[in-house]
Amino acid sequence: MVFAQPWLVILTVWFCVMYFRLVFYLGSVDLQLRAMLAVPEAEGADAVEPWLETLGWIAPLGALFAPAMGWIQDRRGSAAAFFVVQVLGILHQILLMIPVVQLQPISFLLYTCQQEALFAVVLSSLLHGLGPERFGVAAGVLFLFGAAAAAIVSPATAAALLDPSGLGFLNANIGLLVLMLAVTGLLVLQNQRTHLQVSLSQISLF
Repeated sequence: MVFAQPWLVILTVWFCVMYFRLVFYLGSVDLQLRAMLAVPEAEGADAVEPWLETLGWIAPLGALFAPAMGWIQDRRGSAAAFFVVQVLGILHQILLMIPVVQLQPISFLLYTCQQEALFAVVLSSLLHGLGPERFGVAAGVLFLFGAAAAAIVSPATAAALLDPSGLGFLNANIGLLVLMLAVTGLLVLQNQRTHLQVSLSQISLF
């Protein structure tokens, strides 16, 4: 069965984690900024407005990163492209754990670059791995799983807000960083598996 292939299962799990993280961030960025600013509830909306406007200006710049991502994948291979996406996400996640609002424009840029890079890498990997005949259905199924992961965002955000310690988003970001490191391990294992298969196929030619 096509969808039972190990590399495709790993790609799906990885995409769901990355997509959930991005959607969780976008849905809670205003709340996280308020927590960093530590302003009274009544002043929160006004205090974060300039920062959200900055995010709005920076977000489209991520599209400029997509061609660079394609170049990396074409010239350096899929492993390098996945590595770049992962590093962008990890750096973004670390910045969110530093409660300094002046650093957040950098996190805005990392967010939008990773978002563009994620879809570029995933779609090209599907096309390369399955071919054009199965690409459409596979992409649809992958995005369906991504949507299911994103459906958890609202209850996750609510849980972060209800944390009695007041550190709900910090704890959530720590958890997401651990999850990202775990799926990095999956990517490394898959890369090693691919290299092993290539080596065995080369040996079989002799």
